[in-house]
Amino acid sequence: MSQDALNDLTAELKGYERALTAEVRRHPLQSLGIAAGIGFLVAALVRR
Repeated sequence: MSQDALNDLTAELKGYERALTAEVRRHPLQSLGIAAGIGFLVAALVRR
């Protein structure tokens, strides 16, 4: 039963990974900007 749940979760995560990869390929500059913004926020929070 737990193995089935793990397999279902793995399949769902692979679907999310494919969707994310497709979006990054469609909008590379926007993805880069979002990643830079998140990095800036994390750096600002860590410094405090």
